[in-house]
Amino acid sequence: MMQWIKQFLQPIAVNVSTGEKIISGATAFLAVIFVGYISLLFAGEQALFYLTASIGAAAVLIFATPHNPVSQPWPVLGGHVISAFIGVSVNLSQLMPDVILASALALCLSIIAMFYARCLHPPGGAAALAAILGGQQIQDLGYLYVLLPVAINAVLIILLGVMLTRLIPNRHYPAVEKEKTSLSSAAGEWALGAPKFKDEDLRAALNSMDSYVTVSEADLARIYAMAMLNANKRRLGNVYCKDIMIKSPITFRFDDELETAWNILQEHNIKGAPVVDGYNHLIGIVTTTDYMRHATGHDVGDTMQEKLRNFIKRSPGLTANKAEVVGQIMSKDLNTASENQHIVDLIPVFTEKRFHHMPVVDDKGKVVGVVARSAVMRSMLITRI
Repeated sequence: MMQWIKQFLQPIAVNVSTGEKIISGATAFLAVIFVGYISLLFAGEQALFYLTASIGAAAVLIFATPHNPVSQPWPVLGGHVISAFIGVSVNLSQLMPDVILASALALCLSIIAMFYARCLHPPGGAAALAAILGGQQIQDLGYLYVLLPVAINAVLIILLGVMLTRLIPNRHYPAVEKEKTSLSSAAGEWALGAPKFKDEDLRAALNSMDSYVTVSEADLARIYAMAMLNANKRRLGNVYCKDIMIKSPITFRFDDELETAWNILQEHNIKGAPVVDGYNHLIGIVTTTDYMRHATGHDVGDTMQEKLRNFIKRSPGLTANKAEVVGQIMSKDLNTASENQHIVDLIPVFTEKRFHHMPVVDDKGKVVGVVARSAVMRSMLITRI
């Protein structure tokens, strides 16, 4: 018996950092203050009951679990509005004179309606109940209650969720759907083998459970990808960037001429190299792709080979109508690694960005090496053989 009670009451582990917990609470604090005063302005003191029961719960979902499917804008808005409409309708129709039965009916119909409208949102149930239990001032609003305060509050909490999470790194609200495809490939097909399942397999598995799962497909793909990465870290052992990187790599300066840099890339058969300043700090990276992109827009030459040859050639005289040095075509959107970073951590970047080389920098931003995509592949393949 005690064992059953222990299992029943045992809390579920929440693997969230202290900083994330504080941020969730602080953003919810700001949002509820703002929405609360707006509610008072439009609906009077009775609106505070609705605020506590519904918007407070919605704030927990939006600011503590922003990737949760029930936290997304349509469930928040649709769940509130549909449930509030049903609550008002049950109350005005007097189908159930008993307040408890009326509340139960409103909640029952709200859940079914939210399922069919694909906007299941737990606080919506509170919005339905508030239409019946919220006091005379709320009941006197009639269907206006659906708009004020319910719909207005829902819109406000959504907008605050969007705005406040934009100020916080690594937070996305609404959940970014594009993560689904990028993160499902993050396991690195080229390094870890073919994916164990496809999107339709995942969807079929979710459907077979015949239950509402509060984890999005994108997050499930992310969890799978990260689990695969961690499994390969364990399998590979302690292999870090410093173990496989090219030390003292070829680098360019901002003012190196295009033709000189191109010839060096071709001579060493590499697709790119870091660009550094006078103190060896990384300021960019130049690749053969950068050359091709700029040469494509060059109007001298009929074929791509001619365009490239004329593009990299130094212009005569003191003026030029094209780029002349490496710094003018280098990419400044940089992904870097550190010496003590595990090579498996580089797989998502190599996979998604299609990079061939990644600069390795020290804690001062100085280039100490370059990790090649091919080197990571070889290391992974050795452990698979």
